[in-house]
Amino acid sequence: MSNTQPEPLRDAPISIDDNGKPSWRGMCSYKNIKVRSASNLRWAVGICGLLLSCFSLSGCIVTSGAAFGAASGAMEAKGVGNDFKYYLFDVPPQVIYRIDDHRFFTLENYKDCDHGGIVYYHDTNKNIKEYINGGSDSNSILTANPMMSWKGQFIYTASDKVLAFVDRYPLMSDRDTHSGVFVSYKIDGKYKKIKVAGDTEPGFDTTLLITSNNFYIKSNGLRGGVYDLHSTSVTPSNGALNDYDIVENKDWPQVSTPSGAIRFTCDMSIRPTNVSVIPEQVYAADATGIPHHE
Repeated sequence: MSNTQPEPLRDAPISIDDNGKPSWRGMCSYKNIKVRSASNLRWAVGICGLLLSCFSLSGCIVTSGAAFGAASGAMEAKGVGNDFKYYLFDVPPQVIYRIDDHRFFTLENYKDCDHGGIVYYHDTNKNIKEYINGGSDSNSILTANPMMSWKGQFIYTASDKVLAFVDRYPLMSDRDTHSGVFVSYKIDGKYKKIKVAGDTEPGFDTTLLITSNNFYIKSNGLRGGVYDLHSTSVTPSNGALNDYDIVENKDWPQVSTPSGAIRFTCDMSIRPTNVSVIPEQVYAADATGIPHHE
């Protein structure tokens, strides 16, 4: 996309060109995208789908294509079929949460605000763009990105020494101990997490607050809990912090995000102008921390 064309709802540049001007071109082009092999992932998904259908009363009938079509609606992408696919959406990135004047999260390569997409964290002072979560495959676009799926308040007052975000893991079986909504965070170079809700809970009445040293949570205006971000006490079954103290309402920190943001937001009117089926998952070329599927 030309740098001279105006872009909707962009309160921060994604990159700066050699002339010091904000640049948006090529965020979803092959020239600026890293491709990661996912043959093993496609194979695993195919086998799992076959096994599940074999256990059904209808026998070994592969129905993933029909199920995808019904769940995702009319997908104007050439090549949508009965197997696992990856998509490249020609859609501008959106800032879904701004922390301050140089730190923010973007949603990129998405079908719409409620269907798929990849979230990246940006710190323009440190020239950082880091993969957070999400994808644009035929499974990911059936639901919202984990960050966009959280509908409760999210208050971020931590310094740039802390990176915190929302993750969501669906329940895979009745013995699954790793499902749920978590606040994942990186501090002192290490990732940790705190479980905040069940895997299907949107969190409408829940407030999450991140400071430089603590994490606070409360629901429905009741007294809440506080976790020490530096704690090493975890639940063995899922690795989440389990040591917290009760916080009365009168002791709840009276702070706010520097930008004033309280929720993840996205403009539903922005949709892709073109959709392509591609052989592998793609990520922004300038991003770090991208997952490997080899």
